[in-house]
Amino acid sequence: MGKKLTFNDEKRDNGPGVLQTLVVTGRSLGAAGFGWAQWAAKKTGRTGWVLLTTAVVTLVPLVFEITREAQLIEQEKIHINALLAEGKTRQEIAQMGLYSALDPNVMGPEAS
Repeated sequence: MGKKLTFNDEKRDNGPGVLQTLVVTGRSLGAAGFGWAQWAAKKTGRTGWVLLTTAVVTLVPLVFEITREAQLIEQEKIHINALLAEGKTRQEIAQMGLYSALDPNVMGPEAS
């Protein structure tokens, strides 16, 4: 009789094994994930830069203007109080250009 073949004697070439396939797939996914992370970091950095510079260019002058306006209103109040102390009426002060001396008439002349 002939030689009986066993499992160890038989050579099979079925390509890479399962473990090697998993390792190659893991490396490929890792490289793709790293590439995606780099791309996302660059886009986030650029977007952040655009938002930050836009905020600096628009919001900082706005804050300065709001602060200046608040100081101006405070100075007008001091000036109006000084003129009222001198005996001027609110209408006279308004005719001088300080219209904040008059109380706002929201409902119109009929409400008075």
